Amino acid sequence: MEVKGRNLAEASRELHISSNEILEALIRAAQPDRGRVKSALEQTPPELGGDIAEKGMVLTGGGALLRDLDLSSWKKRGCP
Repeated sequence: MEVKGRNLAEASRELHISSNEILEALIRAAQPDRGRVKSALEQTPPELGGDIAEKGMVLTGGGALLRDLDLSSWKKRGCP
């Protein structure tokens, strides 16, 4: 993918960025959210945690549109 932009050192610049580079940047950006989810789940009462594990949860906002972001989060926590 070709992207164009400006920075302080150059007037404008065009770069070629692969989809893997974009995915890597998005995953790094999502790390704080994953930590917050983990913290919230650790503080959740067992009854509610069981419901979440059984029925799942809903991601909202722009990050929810990232394909498979929810699956990678669940797999890292050992959930089905």
